[in-house]
This record gives sequence, structure tokens and C-alpha cells, in this order.
Amino acid sequence: LEVEGRPFLVHVLDADRNERRRRVMRRNSDRTETFAMHVSEAVFETASDMWEPIDSTEQQGRLGRFHFVR
Repeated sequence: LEVEGRPFLVHVLDADRNERRRRVMRRNSDRTETFAMHVSEAVFETASDMWEPIDSTEQQGRLGRFHFVR
């Protein structure tokens, strides 16, 4: 997107692992209109283990393009 000059905004969910797990498991059980697929505990743990926070070098020159949400 950036190379093509297209505008973008990255929403970064800044919640601890337990809160993210709670939200995912609730989404699994509620299955509201935004539900797309069941996320197992194993998939959640694997994805959480692979996650890395955005560092300052990734944000350089991109002010205003990151929205941090708790």
C-alpha cells in the first residue's frame, strides 16, 4: 500500500494475552455477524507466541498511520 501511495491505517490491539484469549473465546461462543471462523485454544496460543509488538523503526515516517486500541 505504501509503495503504491495508497492511504492506510494500522489498528494495533494492545491487550494482554489473557484479555485477548477471553475476547477470542467469547467471539467463538457468541458467533455474531462478524464471526468468520472458530479459533481453537491451540491456534490462539500459537498465534500469540508468534506475535511481536510494533517497534519504533516500523513506525518511522508513518506518523498518524497507527491506531493503538486497548
